Amino acid sequence: MTSRNHLANALFGMGETVEAILLLRQTLEDRSRVLGPAHPDTLISRHDLACALDGTGQHAEAVSLLRHTLADRARVLGVMHPHTLASRDSLGLALDGTGEHAEAVRLHRQTVDDRIRVLGLNHPDTLTSRHNLASALAGMGEQDEAVRLLRQTLADRDRVLGPEHPHTLRTRDELETASAAWRAARRRQTWLRPSRR
Repeated sequence: MTSRNHLANALFGMGETVEAILLLRQTLEDRSRVLGPAHPDTLISRHDLACALDGTGQHAEAVSLLRHTLADRARVLGVMHPHTLASRDSLGLALDGTGEHAEAVRLHRQTVDDRIRVLGLNHPDTLTSRHNLASALAGMGEQDEAVRLLRQTLADRDRVLGPEHPHTLRTRDELETASAAWRAARRRQTWLRPSRR
């Protein structure tokens, strides 16, 4: 079942999303039956399935699975366990996908703080949470804070992971998008100001 779960994740990474999701569903069902619904390996399968669903735009089902997984991981592993924090971060992403930006921002802020405490300021997972927070802020129209966080995250990812790492490149792209939105918002504010004569 572990190999099947790894295969499903590899297939998802290759773009074989339908086959990956089918395999993840089967693995989750088998692990639940054999190991129990709250076994850490079952929770891995549920988390991975939810992330795959979120990645294919099936945000509502992903949110439901991730809420369940987060509660179970907090109970079984503890609220500060790295896997629990990963589920909270993934739930924030799924909520962002449903347009629930304020709730996503709240979860991401909490996850950034907790990952700093547990993993450290420059851990790759902490940097991922900061990137995700910035993306959710941009979705809410909070471009000033989003751009500031993305600049900081880009500098840190460049230093920690290197300039060509896929996560660094993703933050660079996100920063360009957020910066363009920030500039457009500034132009609109200028145009909408009443003229003084």
